[in-house]
Amino acid sequence: MLYCYKQKGAVMFAEMSKEAFLVFGLVCVIGLIFAVVGPEMWETYKHKRTKHKKKE
Repeated sequence: MLYCYKQKGAVMFAEMSKEAFLVFGLVCVIGLIFAVVGPEMWETYKHKRTKHKKKE
């Protein structure tokens, strides 16, 4: 009984860690993309905002 429970727990933990690792990897990739693309996008966004304000 206890062995079966331990096995179940291990399987659950493996599934959880797999999902957690997947989420962690996704967050890392998104963070990296933002770190690289973010500043450029922010500059263009600010540029567009100022352009619109000048038009008004």
